[in-house]
Amino acid sequence: MASSHTVLMRLVASAYSIAQKAGTIVRCVIAEGDLGIVQKTSATDLQTKADRLVQMSICSSLARKFPKLTIIGEEDLPPGEVD
Repeated sequence: MASSHTVLMRLVASAYSIAQKAGTIVRCVIAEGDLGIVQKTSATDLQTKADRLVQMSICSSLARKFPKLTIIGEEDLPPGEVD
């Protein structure tokens, strides 16, 4: 049980720092003024540059720290786009 608790605590701590980085990415994209909006599946299903960059950052950070973790993201990026 202690092992599960330790992993959970590491995951929560990592999630906090990863979210901080994601916020920085969003602010930078907004400051640039080009949101890079594209249509995903329909005219009402849009995706911004920030959406793509944040998901790539979150997925790659989690994959590096927790290689066995299954990650499901909203933006459906191809596996090759996550480093």
